[in-house]
Amino acid sequence: MKKMCLPLVLLLSFCSVCSSQVWSPKAAGLLPQNVNVFDVSTVGDQIVWAVCGAWTSNGPFASDVPYILRSTDGGETWSVKTVAGATGRYSWDIHAFDENTACITTQDLNTGPGRGIFRTTDGGNTWTETLHHTAGGVWLHFFDDAEGVCINAQYIGRTLDGGLTWTTTLIPFFQPNEGTILNTAATSLATLGNNLWFGTWNGRVFRSTDRGLNWEVNNS
Repeated sequence: MKKMCLPLVLLLSFCSVCSSQVWSPKAAGLLPQNVNVFDVSTVGDQIVWAVCGAWTSNGPFASDVPYILRSTDGGETWSVKTVAGATGRYSWDIHAFDENTACITTQDLNTGPGRGIFRTTDGGNTWTETLHHTAGGVWLHFFDDAEGVCINAQYIGRTLDGGLTWTTTLIPFFQPNEGTILNTAATSLATLGNNLWFGTWNGRVFRSTDRGLNWEVNNS
């Protein structure tokens, strides 16, 4: 009998802990009604950044602007700011370095303003476009505080100084009109250590094992 009691006690204790964990809404009412969160980046357990936008299938429109949510107390309280220099673009990816410094991608979906990387060092109050290039339109990943990549279709940008400066090049093996924009989870970027994977519209998977320097591609 004693052998059966211990697992039951542990199960009841576990259920008690689970039932005491309750989600509560935060940052309610800070964003306009049509603005959604696109990506979240955390530093430790206190600093949280999120990039947001008003997604429509016909946009972005000339008046659309990326919104930034930021918390420095583990998500209890939030501030909201806009990236004024990126008006007319969406932002789908953000990387936070600390409570003051972050980078975002921007994408105009061929509506005019262009694509590129924006960077802030003052908590999102002001932003500087450090890369104006197609490569900065969709994905952003940093391997450490200095080295990172941004990817959009067959273009890749690389930085060695935390996003201050970038070099761009072509990813080989792309087919005509093959794209990578975020249609589904199948066309998203996955990372592990020095490895990068992403899928394309044509059902192909690209892979790099050396931080984007060299690539191979396979059909899914």
